[in-house]
Amino acid sequence: VLSEYLWRKKIIGGEYGRKLVHMFMGLFIAAWPYFLDLQAIQIISCAAILTLIISRKFKIFHAIYDIPRRTYGELFYPLSILIIASFSKANWIFTVAVLFVALADGMAAFVGKKWGTRKFTYTVGKAKKTAIGTLTYIFFAYVSLGIGMLIGGKETLLASPFVVFVWLPIFSAFLEAVSPYGTDNITAPLLVLALLNLLWLS
Repeated sequence: VLSEYLWRKKIIGGEYGRKLVHMFMGLFIAAWPYFLDLQAIQIISCAAILTLIISRKFKIFHAIYDIPRRTYGELFYPLSILIIASFSKANWIFTVAVLFVALADGMAAFVGKKWGTRKFTYTVGKAKKTAIGTLTYIFFAYVSLGIGMLIGGKETLLASPFVVFVWLPIFSAFLEAVSPYGTDNITAPLLVLALLNLLWLS
């Protein structure tokens, strides 16, 4: 609702408006397990998916559709939240998986759009990606993992440091780059979820 108000006031719009919604909602959602149980998050996610399907059909929330490219990212976003809430083995795993899509992906889009240059771009399908955007993704992937260490995941994350701190940020950045039509909103965080669940030390 706030994004729609800001869009109508012409304060936000286009990719920047969409990514603002993407980031602020994601940062808020990442904290949910600490004041909501995971079943409640699943119910909210299902309601969000239904709301966004209706919004897509009737173009209710303009800020998330005010872009020229074809994408279904706004639908994959709550779907990924639903899956993460359903399968996370610990609250901190939920938070880190959500931060990968909210913080790392969101900041990569902002930085790439603002400071990316034609000289350092590459094409994936029909999408143009910037080297600085990809590097920004990797940097904020480390920030997300650092937050995970602070909120309860230190033992798990340090148990396999090479896999977690080398392989995971790079391969999730690869998925973010090659996943078309907004599917990176589900492929990258689900990779994080699967790996951290696998490594989890209770």
